[in-house]
Amino acid sequence: MKKISLAFQVFVFLTLPVFLSGCGETSDEEVGRAILKANQLLTTRQCNEAIRTLESVGRRNDHGPYLFTLASAYACRAGYSELRLFADDLSKIGDPSLFGGFTRFTGADSWDDLDSSSYFDLREAIEILKYAGGQSRLQNPSTQVLRSQIGEWSGDLFGSTAYMSLLQLGRYLFFLGDVDDLNPGVKRRCLLHYDDSDPILVSYFDPGGAGAGGSECETTAQMTANSVLGTPGDYDVEMICQGIVLLNTLRNYIPLVLAGYSG
Repeated sequence: MKKISLAFQVFVFLTLPVFLSGCGETSDEEVGRAILKANQLLTTRQCNEAIRTLESVGRRNDHGPYLFTLASAYACRAGYSELRLFADDLSKIGDPSLFGGFTRFTGADSWDDLDSSSYFDLREAIEILKYAGGQSRLQNPSTQVLRSQIGEWSGDLFGSTAYMSLLQLGRYLFFLGDVDDLNPGVKRRCLLHYDDSDPILVSYFDPGGAGAGGSECETTAQMTANSVLGTPGDYDVEMICQGIVLLNTLRNYIPLVLAGYSG
């Protein structure tokens, strides 16, 4: 076996950092090119092509522009448009009720069965943003971690998370509340099957009871829902939690967005 000459060892020692540095720069250049190409594709709503372009370079969970563009691509495939949200939909909030307006958002009716991809593509877009900074999806996301890891792009991620969640909440309420096509924004049933043998619940939903009443849940006969969320004793906890997570996301992120505007 030949011995490696001292001269060759010195050459490798001196040039290896250059090669390694070059590889890193090439990787960053590839990501930059992928982002540029994806944004060009998104201008003509070539959503799948944009997703493939970005995913081909591997997910960069600490790269703000990459995550923002990747989330935009999944949201594009979900039928979401931020321009349409601001131009047509935000004014519907609160009409005809606190949550009823969300179900009138453009595309809220696109989630019409459990296999509908539009709902799950938009959920993926939201989670890409919420878990930015390399956070594990097995734990609650932290806006503090996101801000520290993403830096100046965190404001853009906060904003997009909030805006997408508004439409996602509309889809959730539209589908599970069985919104009346003849009366936009009015749901025809409760989200959950309630136990109508429970006098406290019956009293709460009765118009004269302790609760808010309302046409959807004011009698025991109407204290039913579609089967998606399960029945008492056999609730689909994961699906129920998705609605709660959406509400908490809006509660946490909208103040961050407003603070960014005021700043």
